[in-house]
Formats: sequence, C-alpha cells, structure tokens
Amino acid sequence: MPKTLFVEDLTCSAKHPVRSHEIPQPNGTVTIHELKYGEKTEMPYADAVQFLKDEAYRVTDAEDERIQPTPPRPATTEKIVLANDQCIARYSELTKDALAVRVAQVPGGHELEKATKPDMVKFLTGAGQKARDRETPEDEIEPDAPIMDELANEIETATA
Repeated sequence: MPKTLFVEDLTCSAKHPVRSHEIPQPNGTVTIHELKYGEKTEMPYADAVQFLKDEAYRVTDAEDERIQPTPPRPATTEKIVLANDQCIARYSELTKDALAVRVAQVPGGHELEKATKPDMVKFLTGAGQKARDRETPEDEIEPDAPIMDELANEIETATA
C-alpha cells in the first residue's frame, strides 16, 4: 500500500483557486489540506481515500493512475449490472493494495493501515466484528460465507 496519494479538487477554478478541506484524524485532531486549482496535492494515504467518496475529487497514485472508489454493495434483492471494466472476484484474488483501498473507505478502516490480507478480508466481511460481538477467541471463529460468491450466484440466476 502506498504511503501517500495525490488529490486534485476538480471544483477549484481560476476564480476560486484554493479550497480547504478538513479531515478528522483517529486521535481526535483535524488535518487541513489546501487543494489548489490545477494541482495535485500529496497527502497521507488515509486522508486521500476520504476524497474517494465524492466525484468532485480525483485521487491518483505516484504513477498518476486513478484510484477508483469502491461502489456500495447492492442489496441482495437488486439485480447486479457490471460495467465493462468490472468483474466478480474473490477477496483472496485482490492484491493487498486493492483491499487496502476498500478497507480505508469503511469507517474504522484507518485502524488497519498495516493489516494482513486475511485481517482486511475479515474486516470487510464483518467477521472481525462478529467475533468481537460473540466474545469468542479468534481461532474458534468459522469464516463467513464469501459475500462475492453470493453475488456471483445472483448474477448467474439473473442471466439464466
């Protein structure tokens, strides 16, 4: 996972060249980032992914590759339609960086900055929270059914 990303505020203009944005930090402080017209502002990874929630910002990595937001998971009763550049994948098929982007967009995800792939998958599937709710030792927890398998089955049923 990269330590920093770059954010460009697409709403800045020559008339309004600077916009300030406050990002709450886990320790209760607030970091202010000033984004300038036509410039990409480098910032810590955890701060930058907060801008993925709004299309008014362009978030990129050091190679200027755009980081895409993770779309919200649809309710199970909805038909899933994938874009041409999307596919169904198991969490195990995702890279650690891809998982980190998804984790960082979930409340509390900043706490898993140095987590392992299995820990990130548990966090995304809710297995970690279920374990804490039951107060069961981690090694006694049955893994949750893979959510992506359920989505793949829905797609097969809808297209059959």
